[in-house]
Amino acid sequence: MMANFSCKCDPFLHLCEALFLAPSDYMQMLTCYCDDSGNDRVAVVAGYVSTVDAWKKFNVQWGEVLKRYKVPIEKMRRSDLENFKDAFAEEKDWNKKRQIAFLKELHPIIKQYTKVGVGSAVVIKDFEEIMPRYIYDLYGGPIGWAAEQCVVNSAKWHEKLSRRNKGQVKWIFEAGTKGSGQISKMFCALIKRKDLRREHRIFDNCSFEPKGLIPLHSADIIAYEVFKHVENQILDEGRKRGIRISMKDLIRPVEEKYFKCVGRAYMQKFADKFMRENGL
Repeated sequence: MMANFSCKCDPFLHLCEALFLAPSDYMQMLTCYCDDSGNDRVAVVAGYVSTVDAWKKFNVQWGEVLKRYKVPIEKMRRSDLENFKDAFAEEKDWNKKRQIAFLKELHPIIKQYTKVGVGSAVVIKDFEEIMPRYIYDLYGGPIGWAAEQCVVNSAKWHEKLSRRNKGQVKWIFEAGTKGSGQISKMFCALIKRKDLRREHRIFDNCSFEPKGLIPLHSADIIAYEVFKHVENQILDEGRKRGIRISMKDLIRPVEEKYFKCVGRAYMQKFADKFMRENGL
């Protein structure tokens, strides 16, 4: 039995207890990222899959690092760390050297305790130009569609892994982030539609949790890195910057096929097939 005294004060352990999760069950932590500057070009949904038992160990070690660096759990934001804002402001003794040291402690924890990373990126302009209004509204927008693509891809990974084990993945999304409303709308729409529910039955196994859930920090980090990679290497074609060192450090060879920036051709094919199969 997983219940213990610490469940009363630790959001992650409390969640595991509330969901009756066994140590070997899988959970995926996911979040979305868009540029907060108002010049949105890319929508990203990304995160990591691991077992409940591994996330519990991640939870402890990550929390210890945050405590040593005096970073409040709810203030851990990769974009703030990059730009020395809020909890990482220069007046709080943050600088490039400390930033690098901090990441060098966090990245190994991610790589040690997660099984696989999955991410889906969408160029917003392409999505808005290609997707029919019906699909746009059904999925809530580019972030909602990227979330659906991300969850479906991670489900495929799990199916290959567990042909003898029919257990499901529990998908945990960070609540309250920019774009999370699109994801909520997408879930509601797909579950209500009987013709799509069977195909998208995996969405019955999703929930939204606050930033205080420490394992969600891993999703925040990889979502930010995917966003910067697409922005720098695809939209700007690498003219201004090379591949980020932090991106190279995080992505394991086996994960390369699970991180995708969905192109115009795929979007058009998806839209045509969806509209045709649904008589629209």
